Amino acid sequence: KKDSAHRIFQSNNIKQVFDSFKGPRILCGDFNLRPDTKSMRLLEENMKNLIMEFGITSTRSKLHKRTNKFADYIMTSDDVKVNKFEAMNENVSDHLPLMLDFSV
Repeated sequence: KKDSAHRIFQSNNIKQVFDSFKGPRILCGDFNLRPDTKSMRLLEENMKNLIMEFGITSTRSKLHKRTNKFADYIMTSDDVKVNKFEAMNENVSDHLPLMLDFSV
């Protein structure tokens, strides 16, 4: 969950590929990164981190017994209109489902 040379390298690679596309973009996934890492800051460059923007306090369900409450993220480019976003309180796994309603 913390920064390492390998995680920073991975985030740089993701960012490079993602930035090669033009137009509205949504990046989502189980990045297994803490929100305060350099790796996350790289992915957030020129993107809206919806987890932070919407004040989501955890992406983990009650089935997750560890203290780290973040693993999953959705980031959007500025040209994506977010109509609704939430971490749904459903215990289907140790991750909460993330719901994004958007338009471009």
